[in-house]
This record gives sequence, structure tokens and C-alpha cells, in this order.
Amino acid sequence: MRTLEIPEVMPRSTRPIAQRFTGNALRHHGVRATVGLAISGVLLWLMLRSIDSDELLRTLGSASLNWVAMALAIYWVELALRAQRWRTILQPVHEFSFAPVASSLLVGYSANNVLPARLGELFRADFIGRRYGISRLSAIGTIFIERLLDMAVVVACAAAGVLWTMNQQASPSSPDVRRMLIAGLLAGSLLVGLASAFAVVMTAYSPRWLARRFPRLRVAIDAVKVGLLSLRQPRRILALVALSAAAWSCNALATWAMLNAVGISPPPATLVLLVGMSGLAAAIPSAPANLGTLQFAFITVLATVGHSAAVSFAAASLVQVFFLGSVTIVGAVLYGAWSLRSESWSAHGSG
Repeated sequence: MRTLEIPEVMPRSTRPIAQRFTGNALRHHGVRATVGLAISGVLLWLMLRSIDSDELLRTLGSASLNWVAMALAIYWVELALRAQRWRTILQPVHEFSFAPVASSLLVGYSANNVLPARLGELFRADFIGRRYGISRLSAIGTIFIERLLDMAVVVACAAAGVLWTMNQQASPSSPDVRRMLIAGLLAGSLLVGLASAFAVVMTAYSPRWLARRFPRLRVAIDAVKVGLLSLRQPRRILALVALSAAAWSCNALATWAMLNAVGISPPPATLVLLVGMSGLAAAIPSAPANLGTLQFAFITVLATVGHSAAVSFAAASLVQVFFLGSVTIVGAVLYGAWSLRSESWSAHGSG
């Protein structure tokens, strides 16, 4: 086993590899993007066929702005908690203050809502790497920890919700709904298990033959490992679990408030199930802003307690417009301001 060094900034030897990896991944994403758009298109077509358009428009038009404002405020508290969580994960890579981490997070989330198939995560790693000089590959490792924590939470929520729905009195659509819920839960559990195994191997195993035969690849792998170092620090893991629990609690409260905006007062178990299945749906490659997959999750879960597809579709759409839309606007403004400053600095430097 080799001792893993913790560089403050990106080693020069990893920069070409990191730039090629993130650059190529962002440019050559045709297959993944096509699959995501196809999935969203099919889901939207299937749902819109069975939705009463008049009921959908009435629901959107009568949505309570007070509830929407409350939901939006809670959602931004969630984002602040997520920024603090990422800052904690980034500490072994570089010691950041809150503001640069929060701005980078918002820029990445904004890109996620514009690019299909969640390619904004790579954009976020590239952005923080270019702006602050840290390894893009290490940044990718930190984002991997984020996604692993989130998937663990949503799988736990989905499991609790599925167990609750299976104990309820069956309705005519219950068997099909339950099969879809269980399939999503099993897929999410498998994903979390594989990701956890990968993280354990990456942080614990360093074959010497790889370092001898492929030294540059070994350096790149070590850069990723630096981003995963938080998984080797028990106190940091406890802090990350606490921050994840707080962030997802805010997510549940924000979702609850948005549901109330369209007249849905879900019981706690249904809300937990919705949070879990919406999180699993967000992991599926889809169109920007989880278009189609989020609506499908809302319709599937809320059908278990008798809500119409039109009302459920409206609630999901409000989440996308106000939650994801606000992040997209703020992130785009932050990225635009940074780009203008970079161009100004370059012009002054060349002058």
C-alpha cells in the first residue's frame, strides 16, 4: 500500500488528464443525452395522454402563492445545507470558505437543469477546478460522495414508504403501483451497494504494478482518491450524515409546502415515499430539470392515496419552475459574472 499525499492544489501532471476527462465527457455525451431525452419524451407522452388538461390548468392557476413562497424559502435553506456539506467533503482537497463553495454548487446545479442526463455534475467539477486551481478529478471524487449520501437517503425513504404502502388496503391500481415502487427501490439499492463497494476499493486498494506500468494513470487515480478521503474520517462522516439528514428534511418540508399549494395534504408516510421515489427518479438519465421523470414519480406515488394525475403533474411542474428554475437563474448569473471577470482579467493581462 502506498501512502496517499494530500495536495492543496492540482498537481501539474494530473491537469492534462483531468482536462481531457472532463472536457471530453462534457463534449461527447450524445448517447447519454439521447437516452435521457428519449426517456423523458416517452414518459411525458404516456402521462399527458391520460391527464385532464382543463384540471391541470385550473390547478396551476389556483396554486397558493403563499405556500409556494414558503416552499421556495425552505428549499434555499436546503441548498445552504448542501453547500456546507460539500464544503466539508472538500476540506481534505482544499480549505474553502462558504461563499466559493456555495457559488460553485449553484453553478453546477444550474448546469444540471440545462444539460440533459445530469451532466452538470461534470460541469461543476470543471468549474471549481478552473476557478480555484484544484484537481478536477478530486472534485469529481467529492461529488461522488455527495451522490452516494443522497442515494442512501432516498433509498431509505423509498424503503420506508414502500413498506407503508404494502400495509395499506389495496386499491385497483395498487399491484401495478407497488411493482413499480419495488422495482425502483431494488434498482436504487443495487446502485448504492455498487457505489459503496467502488468507494471502499478506491480508498483502500493501491496496486503497485499499476503505479509502475502506468504512472500518469496512477497519479490521476490518486487525485480521485484525495476527493474520497472524507470516507476515511469517522468524525467527518458523522458530520456529513447529519448535514444530509438536515438537507433532506428541508427537502421534505419544501415538497410538503408545494403540495399544499395545489391542495394536497399528504400524510407523513406518503411524503417520505415521495421524497424517496423523486430522488430515485432524479438519478435516471432524463431531459433537463428531470422533466418527465419527476412528474412520473409524483403521479405514481400520489396515486396511492387517490390524487389525480393532473394535480400530481401540476405539483411536480411547480417544483421544477420555482425550485429548479430559481437555481438555474442564480447559477447562470453567477457563472456569467465570473466569465466577465475572467475575460476582463485576461484583457488586462494581455494589455
